[in-house]
Amino acid sequence: MAARQPQFSPKEVASAMEVSESSVKRWCDNGSIPVIKTAGGHRRITLDALQAFVHANDRCLLRPEVLGLPQLSPDRTTRIEGDENPLNQSFRDSLAEGDEPACRELMSKKIDLGCTRSEAAESLITDAMHGFGEAW
Repeated sequence: MAARQPQFSPKEVASAMEVSESSVKRWCDNGSIPVIKTAGGHRRITLDALQAFVHANDRCLLRPEVLGLPQLSPDRTTRIEGDENPLNQSFRDSLAEGDEPACRELMSKKIDLGCTRSEAAESLITDAMHGFGEAW
């Protein structure tokens, strides 16, 4: 038998996300957050459903401790490990930050150093994807 997942009320989720309870209920009612209804008709949100909603809607739990979840470390970083080449590290950092113009500029620098476009892409993108895979 599968382990029972934690379930949260809309009020708890609202508190953890620092949004109104009515917003959470509206997201539940329109299907954005799948819910389980209790025998009394109350909404319950599973951890999986909450994680899927947060991820799909670029939201975050500002106070995860309200749900009994661990807080993110204040020194958490988006630094992705990989090739020690400074150009590769800059590309990984820019990609992790979502800075497309910087990624394009770094790709151009690699080409200016004598790489073909495919070689530059293979060097920078492959290294970054390996780093992201390891971080995942």
